[in-house]
Amino acid sequence: MITTILTSAVISALVGGFFNIITTKKTIKSQVVSKARHEWIQEVRNLVSEYLSKTYNFYILIILNVDNETMILNEKDYKILQDKQLEIQKLSVKIRLFFGEYKYTKTGEEKDSLNIDYNSKIKKIERLTDEIETIFRERTSKVEESEEETKETRERVIKLRKELDLYIENVTEYTSKYLKTEWEKTKNNK
Repeated sequence: MITTILTSAVISALVGGFFNIITTKKTIKSQVVSKARHEWIQEVRNLVSEYLSKTYNFYILIILNVDNETMILNEKDYKILQDKQLEIQKLSVKIRLFFGEYKYTKTGEEKDSLNIDYNSKIKKIERLTDEIETIFRERTSKVEESEEETKETRERVIKLRKELDLYIENVTEYTSKYLKTEWEKTKNNK
């Protein structure tokens, strides 16, 4: 009888210890994943925030210069515009690296349509800022231009600027939703 009681106690202790180890491992893994996800969210938030800030500064610079009668930048202003555009491109590449176009599951690799759409918006902003910078570069080197040419260029830049504004809003909205979803997953340890 004592042997049976001791055997039951030993088996209970072993089974309890085994489940305790499994539970502890799951808890540690969950905490590590949660911490890594939280750090990733913060890094993405900071990167996208800097990107949108630089893009918006570029946008403001365009507004100021479209109002300029000749729309011709002096070298200093053009250099500022060019630097901002290069910063936007650099940040754009970093963001696209965070949002890969493929996701990996237990069954293999598959396209991530949400990230593909997001990356296309980031690429579009990059193309728009590049096109606007090119217009101003060409105008900076021009000596004379007719009023009609200036008007056409102004209208083109205004159209590009409006499109840029739309994409800035799209990226802001998507990023906000995406980060909120990821934050909820982190809070729920999923």
